[in-house]
Amino acid sequence: MCSKHKGRAKQWQENMKRHAEVEQLQVYLSSWRKVLTNNINLKAMEATSKAKITEQQLRTIDREVKVARRAILLMRQAALRELLQAEHQQYVEELKLMGKTFYKERL
Repeated sequence: MCSKHKGRAKQWQENMKRHAEVEQLQVYLSSWRKVLTNNINLKAMEATSKAKITEQQLRTIDREVKVARRAILLMRQAALRELLQAEHQQYVEELKLMGKTFYKERL
């Protein structure tokens, strides 16, 4: 009977070792699940972050294009104004040489 108890005690010890190993593996698997879940969450956040960054960059580019268009328009208007003033001045001088002038309404 003593050998029977020794056998059971030995079996109980082996079962406890296995149980401890299983618990260690479960803890290990649990930590890996957390790591993988965090990794998946980070990838998802990174993807949405990249999309937001791209969208923001597109909005910035759109604003820059609008500002550039406005600047070009203002430059063209200024150049046209200068050209018209120069032509007007030239026309005034030509008329002056001919002894004629523009009619100017004085208020």
